[in-house]
Amino acid sequence: PPRNERVGSRAVTVAVWSVKGGVGVTSVAAMLAIAQGERANPTVLVDLCGDIPALLGIDAAEGAPGLTDWCATPDPTVGALARIEIPARQDVTILPRGDGNFPLDVAPLTQSFSAMSRQLVIDCGLVTEQHNVRRQVVASSSVSLLVVRECFLNLRAAQLSSLTPTAVVVLKEPGRHLGRPDVEAVTGAPVVAQIAVDASVARCLDAGLATARLPRSLLRSLGRVLADVA
Repeated sequence: PPRNERVGSRAVTVAVWSVKGGVGVTSVAAMLAIAQGERANPTVLVDLCGDIPALLGIDAAEGAPGLTDWCATPDPTVGALARIEIPARQDVTILPRGDGNFPLDVAPLTQSFSAMSRQLVIDCGLVTEQHNVRRQVVASSSVSLLVVRECFLNLRAAQLSSLTPTAVVVLKEPGRHLGRPDVEAVTGAPVVAQIAVDASVARCLDAGLATARLPRSLLRSLGRVLADVA
């Protein structure tokens, strides 16, 4: 098994998602996984949207197999999933999306996720009624983390969603009048992390340096999130 994998144990699968595009779900998912790696918790960062390798500055081999390829095989297994993982840093690997399309029914994939014995942080991106595959993944995950910004339209969309999150991560921007009580009242879930929208963090992410240069204080804060909700 991969390093520190506990044979016979079950994974905690954490679906990270939003109800509005451009909120920062991929960045939050990546930072959560890196924070777990900092705590020596072996973690698989699952890329449903196709942006994780680029965000982390990792060159994925052209044509390399990914999740869509795994779904297309006649007998997909958990072991085969492990063989397509890409190393990101110590204690963190990536399950890349692949170039094809997901099948309408991803039950074999979600069942395999639940059978893995490492933590999974899944970048589900935007999830609406039209995103059937991502909705299935969110609904089947142990923990559902909704990422929001404190704006009226974002919270209105969250209120209209038929999915109920386990908890909420808030990206805080200066000048917003809505706050934590508003977010919790609208979503019906506790806010477990508030991340300031910081220019230095944005530059780090834009440069593909997230695995090496994120602020230690941010990683310590995010490292506690899964312990609070899992």
